[in-house]
Amino acid sequence: MAVTGWYLVFVGPPYGVGFAEPPRIERAVSNCGHSLVLNSVPLALQAYPAELSLGQILALAPGLNELVERAEGCIHFAGEEPYDDARRADIEQALTELRCDTLAKDAAFERARFEGAPEAQARLDQAMDGWSEP
Repeated sequence: MAVTGWYLVFVGPPYGVGFAEPPRIERAVSNCGHSLVLNSVPLALQAYPAELSLGQILALAPGLNELVERAEGCIHFAGEEPYDDARRADIEQALTELRCDTLAKDAAFERARFEGAPEAQARLDQAMDGWSEP
């Protein structure tokens, strides 16, 4: 039997204002019984309510903080002068470790997640200001 669909099994309380974190995906199960254990994987496509403050959003979404830190690092190292081969290698290593090649795509994903949260959108705009693909 070919896999034609999957359903997700969630754990945790119903998501809403006042909960410490969104529900988590426990596992994915196919229509023919295949099961992938995904313990502790946050619900990646969960959109956060607009009534949360930026502080609450950042507490619920560590991915947003991580993206902001990556953007700052990418902007910093992309602007560094590669004055010799060793420095060029250091800069390229930092850009690779920070995954700067996927930064714009990751920012677009986070922007979609926070579509109804203007404070989070503003934080993303601020973090990505000055970034262009190297």
